Amino acid sequence: MQNTRLKVTGIVLVLALLGYGFALSDLNPLYHDDTYREVHKELTAGKMENDLDTLAALYIKMYAGRKNKPCPCKDAAYVITARHHGIFNRLYHFKLEREFSDEECIKFLLLHSEGGFGFGKKDVHQAAAYYFHKSVPELNEAEQITMLLLLENPSYFNPVRRRDKVSSTVRMYQNVLQANEHN
Repeated sequence: MQNTRLKVTGIVLVLALLGYGFALSDLNPLYHDDTYREVHKELTAGKMENDLDTLAALYIKMYAGRKNKPCPCKDAAYVITARHHGIFNRLYHFKLEREFSDEECIKFLLLHSEGGFGFGKKDVHQAAAYYFHKSVPELNEAEQITMLLLLENPSYFNPVRRRDKVSSTVRMYQNVLQANEHN
């Protein structure tokens, strides 16, 4: 009786591992979807976006050590899974997380934000020109933090409508960043 349970448990475990491996492998037809391929292509192309390197690095620093830090690859998976939910979203998320770094996913989100940056601006280049009349590399640290806050919640951190809220949150992050540099 105990041998049978052990065999069944072993078989179930092996099947679960095989299923997990297949779910994340390139053989899974889920990853042959046109939307996934487009996002994958854009993530790969995003590696070349050198003008977004400082924003991506700042994002990592801003959320370092935070218990419930946002996962940029999970947010990138939402771009693919607009019509899927549950397990599909998790599979896309795990696949992107295995293949791309957080910095690469952040760059993708900066260029393809689903929520936008407010006022119809869909990427960080448009938003920087609209809010600060500058290109992305010309932004100072406070403006870069504002861009990242807009990525998080474009309505709540809108620098035109909520100037005081945005400036106080930017100051808070600047203090956190400064404190982290000294530690």
